[in-house]
Amino acid sequence: MLVGAESQWASLEQLVQMSSTIGAVGEGRATKAMQFMYTPSDFLDATKYYNMPSPRKSDDGTTPLGKKWEAHYLQSLFSYATHYILFQTAADAMYADDIGRVGAVYSNGGDFTFERLQLRIAQGTPLVMFHNSGGVTQAFASLQRMLMRGVAPSATALMAKAEVVSTDQWAEDFGLTQVMMMKELRERAPSLYRTTVVSVDLVKDTSEDILETITACFSAVDGGMPELGLGDAEAMVVRSAWKRHFAHFENAKRFRKRSVFFNVSTMFLATLTTLASVLFIHFDKAVKNDNSNEELRLTNRCNACSDPGNQDTDFCTPRGGEVDGEWPATGCVGLHTEGADETALKIMQYSVVVLPIVTVLIATMQARFRPGEKFAACLVAASEITAEIYKYRTRALDYDEANFRKEGNAANAARQLFTATVSEKYANALVSEVSKGGALRMKGPTNLSLNDEEDTMKLDEAVLSHMRNKLLDNCPRKRKPPTPKLVYETEETPSSQGIGHCRSICSNVEYFFTCCGVLPRPSSCFCRLPGVKRAEQSVAKAAEKVLEEARTAFDDDDDDEEDKPSDRYDDMVTSFSLEDYVDYRTRPMAHHFENVAPKLSKVLQLLELLAILSTSSAAILGIFRLPDWVALPIAISTFFSALIAYFNLYQRTAVCNAAVKDLHGLLTKWEGLSLVNRRTRQMKAEAVDITESSYIAVIIAKCGGLGSSKSNDDGDDGDEEDGKKGGGDGGEAPAPAHAPSWNACPKCGYDGSGGGGTVGQQMMGNAAIATAAVGGSSRVASNGISAAVATVP
Repeated sequence: MLVGAESQWASLEQLVQMSSTIGAVGEGRATKAMQFMYTPSDFLDATKYYNMPSPRKSDDGTTPLGKKWEAHYLQSLFSYATHYILFQTAADAMYADDIGRVGAVYSNGGDFTFERLQLRIAQGTPLVMFHNSGGVTQAFASLQRMLMRGVAPSATALMAKAEVVSTDQWAEDFGLTQVMMMKELRERAPSLYRTTVVSVDLVKDTSEDILETITACFSAVDGGMPELGLGDAEAMVVRSAWKRHFAHFENAKRFRKRSVFFNVSTMFLATLTTLASVLFIHFDKAVKNDNSNEELRLTNRCNACSDPGNQDTDFCTPRGGEVDGEWPATGCVGLHTEGADETALKIMQYSVVVLPIVTVLIATMQARFRPGEKFAACLVAASEITAEIYKYRTRALDYDEANFRKEGNAANAARQLFTATVSEKYANALVSEVSKGGALRMKGPTNLSLNDEEDTMKLDEAVLSHMRNKLLDNCPRKRKPPTPKLVYETEETPSSQGIGHCRSICSNVEYFFTCCGVLPRPSSCFCRLPGVKRAEQSVAKAAEKVLEEARTAFDDDDDDEEDKPSDRYDDMVTSFSLEDYVDYRTRPMAHHFENVAPKLSKVLQLLELLAILSTSSAAILGIFRLPDWVALPIAISTFFSALIAYFNLYQRTAVCNAAVKDLHGLLTKWEGLSLVNRRTRQMKAEAVDITESSYIAVIIAKCGGLGSSKSNDDGDDGDEEDGKKGGGDGGEAPAPAHAPSWNACPKCGYDGSGGGGTVGQQMMGNAAIATAAVGGSSRVASNGISAAVATVP
């Protein structure tokens, strides 16, 4: 049947009879089946519509015979919809974004499409244009693809290259106004033509490419035109958050060094105190034995002196004789000199007094300055800010714009929430720990100004370098020195690799020859290495060639390369899709944890093995009847156990393994999803939640459970509470909002409690107990250590 005015009216009457009034929310309605109002075959023959009246007047008052079928087709309802909602007028249309993300797909089009497409582009709503489909879509798609190539030419050049392939009325209206609008939109929102207003080539792109572009457009983070006057506030607010991250991260490294110094020094000095006590006992017995032997020898000599035949010996004088200018009262006198054992005994005697005092001094400074707690607060705050940045850039979880649509401006509401959250986490770390006798030092990227273009570029470079080279505070390994064969092979073709590769090779050459001791001043020999000048000249020529190609790119008829989208990358500032998040955040993090977990396990096993061997050696010393030395291996074993507790190796290993499990499960699920299912809001929320929760959990475990950027309003900084908590890096803290609870190791039950200062005090107590068990002359030393431990706050 032909779709004319009468058939259209009949179709609408059928819809009215089958429709049902919208009831209350959640009220069920039965679905009714209906017949299609038309079929595509009805419009294959345009001659059938020549004598039919047009359903609406055209813009110029005339309708070509060949376009009459199009007017009837556009008046028909879309036949492949599953649900229909009818309104009295266009003004009654509901805001469909409350239900889900709305997008449009344009192909061909004429006078009726011209205004609609132009309005959607101006509003920045998600739409996909089919290039090489003709009509209005062809013209706007060609402009979009030219503006995507890089350096935008002038409006006149764009107009000359626009593909207007029609002679309809819209072709006469299409001109500099539309070109200037497209160009202005690119300047206001550079990412608009990359994520929201996109085009696909029906001739060159495959079906998979078209589907990927459409789903990426409708699930893009960016949507709508930014408000006038906003500028680059979206990027600036993220850069400001990165500066807050740098402020806490750099100071966390400073506090970390102090914490490690204080705690390791306390452990080492406690072990050294035990060693001094054991040596004191050993030398004391040696001196007593020497004195006993000397007394016996002198007694024998004096007995020999009573013999009249031995009056002229060197070891005695007659009674009443002069010895060294003095006259003893009676008896014989032997010449005695101080031995090495007596000198060592005096040194050990001073050591067992001085070492506990120094140990207590360091422990007191550590408990007073609290560098471990400050390190944990700064590192966790910096990590939580990083997690918030990624959540905001993906518009996931709390920053999903669907949560703010009732407020009107969803983008502005999400931005305000992000600013408030970052400010809160930054301030809580200052209030909770850093402000207690400390302060943040603003250095490096923190001092860069966001209003200066050069400083902004430096900040972006610093963020890129920071996240690539120091993921989870993991500095890259030192580059191994290359072999001479590798050096000479890579030196032969530096110009083909560019100046960056050449400088890398030359730096390796410098390092290699410096290690070998060949070059006294390798830096002065850099410019003399062969190939450096050739590389510089090649790079200069290549840069000039690239610039020339960029200037003449729009005059080249063959635009195959220019039409291809640029390589994906993460600039750490702008918003990006879930695919980019998985590739640039989840996968590197999973790879990082895969490398960290075995290393932590090896270190833990090594320290445990050393502790077991030290304890076993104490039993061996007892078997060989060397009780004086038993305290030393016990102290060494305690030292290794203290290192395990301070660096929280049990819990860190368990948390890293749990993070690997969660991330591997996420990636396995991701690989099994279709392209459409990957880009749902539920999948985005799940992926971001699991990734950032694992990241925060590992950071908290690294801090020994002390880290939390939330301020403790119930507690105060008095001495009583400090005494309860201890002065070290042990303890627990609540997990972040989206992080799982990591309470104890599933194997050993270790919960991360006990740390720096507490471990140091335990070390000193163990040294006192171990030394007191020796008895004899060591009681003075052991009592001295016990008294010193009692003064630890």
